[in-house]
Amino acid sequence: MSEAVSPLAPTDVPEMPAIAGVKLATAAAGIRYKGRTDVLLAVLDKGTTVAGVFTKSKCPSAPVEWCRAKLKAGKARALVVNSGNANAFTGKSGRAATKLTAVQLTSFVLREYLPAMPMTPHTFLQRVLSISGRKEISEDQELVVFYENPRDALVNDTLRDACTRLNRRALRRDDRRLRFAVEQAPRQFG
Repeated sequence: MSEAVSPLAPTDVPEMPAIAGVKLATAAAGIRYKGRTDVLLAVLDKGTTVAGVFTKSKCPSAPVEWCRAKLKAGKARALVVNSGNANAFTGKSGRAATKLTAVQLTSFVLREYLPAMPMTPHTFLQRVLSISGRKEISEDQELVVFYENPRDALVNDTLRDACTRLNRRALRRDDRRLRFAVEQAPRQFG
């Protein structure tokens, strides 16, 4: 990566004042650049009206498709923006990663900003199960498999860690032990 500074870059950046109803945070997650902030989280007050402007590409990424669908309601409580997500061919794994991000963000917002409305174990479980790549059900066990994102080791590590923690809890549903695992998504041909 070049260390050159754009001639259009401002020489002075004023301190940004707080925005009523919005809490902002950034992080360097290594999604696009090493050592630079590349993820933004905005937590919005209840009742915030939202709108979006999107790429006109015929190949939008899963996050773009997700946002288009969700913004039709015109309401949101949080927004995640990461570098390099507008035009990507991520397929099923991209949709799974987008769903995982949405579920984790929902859990975070509910836990951190709505303490009077904690997520019940049932709701948490339903949300986790809704993002799985596949399921195998036997008489005594239900295996829930999440697919790896081939382009994002951080998401994969997070998934593996979450599966380990969930497996330690020995969760059950319909008298079957729930087991969680991560594996590579099946290759699509044709």
